[in-house]
Amino acid sequence: MNILMVTLAYEPAIAFGGPVKVVQNNARELAPRGHQVTVYCTNRFNRQRKMAPHTVERDDQGVRIVYHNTWFLPGWRGNFGPSISVGMIASLLREGGAFDIIHINEARAFTTILAGLYAQTKGIPYIIQAHGSFVYGLRHQRMKRMYDLVVGRNITRKAARVVALTPGEIPECEAIGVAYDKITVIGNGIDLSAWQIDRQRGAEFRVRWGIPPDSLLVLFLGRIDKTKGPDLLVEALGQLKAQDVYCIFAGPDDGYLEYTRKMVSAHVLSDRVIFTGPLRDGEVMAAYAAADVFALPSRFDTFPMTIVEALASGLPILTTDTCQVAGLINDRAGVVVPVDPAAIANGLQRLLDSSLRETYSQGARNLAETEFSIQRTVDRLEKVYKQVLEERGRS
Repeated sequence: MNILMVTLAYEPAIAFGGPVKVVQNNARELAPRGHQVTVYCTNRFNRQRKMAPHTVERDDQGVRIVYHNTWFLPGWRGNFGPSISVGMIASLLREGGAFDIIHINEARAFTTILAGLYAQTKGIPYIIQAHGSFVYGLRHQRMKRMYDLVVGRNITRKAARVVALTPGEIPECEAIGVAYDKITVIGNGIDLSAWQIDRQRGAEFRVRWGIPPDSLLVLFLGRIDKTKGPDLLVEALGQLKAQDVYCIFAGPDDGYLEYTRKMVSAHVLSDRVIFTGPLRDGEVMAAYAAADVFALPSRFDTFPMTIVEALASGLPILTTDTCQVAGLINDRAGVVVPVDPAAIANGLQRLLDSSLRETYSQGARNLAETEFSIQRTVDRLEKVYKQVLEERGRS
């Protein structure tokens, strides 16, 4: 198959969160299976700047990546916002007809509009994977509803398939107008053979950030965004009985860093809470290796890629019952609690004070191996592609 993946951003633009890794993992697994894989994305590096002043093309382990020069609003709060790429339009007009299928990775973006309308015009089947972004969230709700009314529902309803990350995302897809029989559930995957934790790297990470080797370390890795609940974790840390507990917040600012820092100061935690900013691949693995517990107290979430990475790292997990993979985590790989600082504090206390950590550590790695390998994920994705092409008579 000749597959086009369309996404807002691609490695090294890790500021845009989990979907960057998901698309890369899927593309890298599809290419060795004999498929021709191209990724169209913007040349944005983060919400302030670009990777280059023009369109750039490179190879990523057999996957062709085209970073299209893009105009966007650098002052927009958060990493996501209005953008437009004339170069991507030109690329589609020049070579789009050669693709067998188009895989769109985002619910609402210029890239989604462009790829969806082009595919409709040319009769190319396309699928949409929203990565949990069908929900209206906490910001720009009016604009999102207007987008859906004007163009979004048309693009989504005419997709050959819509990929939900969990069964819990199915109602969100239906609410946007997707027929139930078009929805397929495919979770995120990770290359477990490449995800090997080095405890020595973890020890070096602790030294670098001034964390004593015998202290307990809680890791929060993700965008510093209200949705992810960093402020809830800070409040919980302030309520912990144990005083020798450090916490790393690793990830890009998505408009909530200043408030979270103020919370840290208010709870007199500045000597034990550290903000590292975004981490690169090797640093990410080192952070997981250094930690004792992974915490992601999201106000709502679907299938965070960081949870998959934490499972692969054998880390006990604390998450909230609004995360759609909570059912898999609870009492198998970690603790699930309500969205409440006191409950989060109690959950952390359980993990930090008891032998549960060892049990959940083993359960975490086992869960990653049985449910979240990239081979299993792409087997399912490949099957969907083939079904769609057979239905359209393009196989």
